[in-house]
Amino acid sequence: MTYNRVTSEERRLIYQWKQEGFSLRKIGLLLDRAPSSISREIKRNSGQRGYRPAQAQAGVIRARLARNLASSTGREDYVAVRLEQRDGEWWAVPVLGKSNLVFTLVHADGTLTIPLNSNGVKQGEFVEISC
Repeated sequence: MTYNRVTSEERRLIYQWKQEGFSLRKIGLLLDRAPSSISREIKRNSGQRGYRPAQAQAGVIRARLARNLASSTGREDYVAVRLEQRDGEWWAVPVLGKSNLVFTLVHADGTLTIPLNSNGVKQGEFVEISC
């Protein structure tokens, strides 16, 4: 199993299966995730009324990537991005810098995670931005 952020569809399924009484182990097996990951997802995003997938997804924006981003296989990369609206769609524009990390963080609206076993993300692909 590799680490990827939980998608909105997976959150919907976790909610549905939890309501149907499935165990964390069974939900993890169905989603190809560790039961501990399912447990953490539920704990992080539960309130007085239980697990709420919409509440969990609220800090994530789906946007198109404005340019190609390369990544080394075997390494998870985090890229600061600025969000722009173009023709009614959100676009994630990478905020790149050499060694001035503070500049990139100050000018960013969120973070794009490039998964561990990926060679990068192509321009125009939809990505999830953590805000």
